[in-house]
Amino acid sequence: MDLYEKCRLVEEIFEELDREISEYKSSSGIFCPQNCGGECCNKDDICATVIEFIPLAFFLHNTQISEKIHNEAESKKDGLCVLYSQETGRCLFYEQRGLVCRLFGFSSIRDKTSRPQIVTCKRIKELYKESIQKNPCNIIMADYHRRLSLTDLRLGSGLLHINEAIKKAIEITGIFLKYR
Repeated sequence: MDLYEKCRLVEEIFEELDREISEYKSSSGIFCPQNCGGECCNKDDICATVIEFIPLAFFLHNTQISEKIHNEAESKKDGLCVLYSQETGRCLFYEQRGLVCRLFGFSSIRDKTSRPQIVTCKRIKELYKESIQKNPCNIIMADYHRRLSLTDLRLGSGLLHINEAIKKAIEITGIFLKYR
């Protein structure tokens, strides 16, 4: 299976996840607060796998800005994601965001009794405390991580700082496009 095929599999997983999250939001009435400024992205310790940024890397190569983003990721010193705009509080490439970005806020981990516990920000927990209790989120992070890692065991395992994962995805995709 070549990198194009792996990218398509990742995109299919993302599409399914996005549908599940949309359904959960609609049924629970839980949404990100307006004008939050992207608090969940404004962190310097976000980790990800390379495979989840392969679709972004293809997009960046197709729009000829891969080198620019790669260089910015390499030189970024504050630890914030290179795709996060502090001016807007939003992701510059929201449609191509990685799995970690898609899952946060509207997915769960299982507690020691196997019940789902939502992984979300403090503001959502405060705003929607009752809704969260009444509407457990059954979108399990580990299930999506496992599915994604199976698209490529090497690129889908091993967490890196998000900027390093983006950089490596751009490099791998660039090599693939050059020598295919």
